[in-house]
Amino acid sequence: MDNTKKKRKIEFPKMGSTSIKKSKQNPCEAEDVVETKTVPVERKKIFIRNVRKNCTYEDFQEKVERFGKVTDFFNPGRGCFITFSSSKAAKECVAVLNKTEIAGKVVLMNIAREESGAEANTIEGCKLFVRGVKQETNEDYIKAAFEKFGKVIDSFNPGKGFAFVTFSTPEEATVAAEALNGKEVCGSTVSVNVSKPKVKPEADKNEGVKAGKNKKEKKLDIRLFVNNVSEDTSQDDLKAAFSAHGSVTDAYNPGKGFAFVDFATEDEANAAIEALNGKEVCGKEVECNIAKFKKKVQKGRARS
Repeated sequence: MDNTKKKRKIEFPKMGSTSIKKSKQNPCEAEDVVETKTVPVERKKIFIRNVRKNCTYEDFQEKVERFGKVTDFFNPGRGCFITFSSSKAAKECVAVLNKTEIAGKVVLMNIAREESGAEANTIEGCKLFVRGVKQETNEDYIKAAFEKFGKVIDSFNPGKGFAFVTFSTPEEATVAAEALNGKEVCGSTVSVNVSKPKVKPEADKNEGVKAGKNKKEKKLDIRLFVNNVSEDTSQDDLKAAFSAHGSVTDAYNPGKGFAFVDFATEDEANAAIEALNGKEVCGKEVECNIAKFKKKVQKGRARS
């Protein structure tokens, strides 16, 4: 039976979940924390990479169910999604099982990105990209560290060495970025930048010239060659890592140890190179350069 691209609802009788108790100690020194009425989004879904394309829920069942009730399993063929009944269970599962062997493969796990309702309505310039955050850092601790500078409506640590913090206004986000960039936050020295929104190409009403116009627009993009990228690094991870330095129009990882990242302008591309060349990106130290392509030489006989 072909289990590829199979989405499965998991229905189980009610049962007590076995949770792993952890002693929590806030490493952040956050004073005068601003109280907010924002209801945080419950991130219950995890994404599992480096698995077989035809893997099934039974491959994970015994190990994941000890953290809590599983409500959904989905295998689109490029990794698996497992949804728990609580965010606590999802976080504990990632903390314990990430980089462990399951069904004969060492898997990589992280909390899947799910945008909160409040975050979806924020204006440009409110979201910060925080690089250098430890995988195990609690999102509440991150929020506490940034709340000194304004109202934080969302904080998200996917467990990949970076996090996102969203403020209610761009002014608050800018102040926080200037104050904490290069400083120690929750036990790690971090770099903080305002996250740039993804650029979406505008639809052309004239379908007849659409293809030609898109080619011209594509030539305006500046492409970076990023060497030493893991074959498991996703397009979204690359975009997230580089978007802090400009408008990323495209990212592509062919799975051969390198990747391409396109920026809207040359200044943004150069800023990304200056910031990330020789630094750790998505778990590996990378080299970044402007990509250079060989011109194609057309061979043919000359016409008389």
